Amino acid sequence: RGENVMLGYWNNQEETNKVLKNGWLHTGDIGVFENDYLKITDRKKDIIVSAGGDNISPAKIENQLTNSPAIEQSMVFGEGKNYLVALIVPSKEFLDQKEKIKEIIDEINKNLTLVEKIKKFSLLKENFSIENGLLTPTMKVKRNKVIEKYKNILESFYKK
Repeated sequence: RGENVMLGYWNNQEETNKVLKNGWLHTGDIGVFENDYLKITDRKKDIIVSAGGDNISPAKIENQLTNSPAIEQSMVFGEGKNYLVALIVPSKEFLDQKEKIKEIIDEINKNLTLVEKIKKFSLLKENFSIENGLLTPTMKVKRNKVIEKYKNILESFYKK
């Protein structure tokens, strides 16, 4: 909130009302205050609610996955499901090394709570990009578009 906040969207009062409330700009970010600084930790709409009602931050898990040099991009999925799964875009040199990726996921799972653990994953050959419509111009994964494109893979994770 302050003089630096926009006045609203041009000729779009409905969208303006969604983001400007009592002078505060609601960005959709989630953050914590650390040493008097606001640290953005997640996006509000990027919370997965599991079948058991647990709220899970996929960004936390995805960041840990992509911190590995073997994993270029990832997307965690599990909305309304009993467990989480992941779509993994491996780095070129790890394209056919599913066992190595599994080891990385197993290592990350050790530091996650039970509901945050990745149970199954699939390796993708195509990167998420602006060109294929899977990334925003600010390089954020368009979750709905990825889910739509890889619907069959995601559904197969939950078949008995």
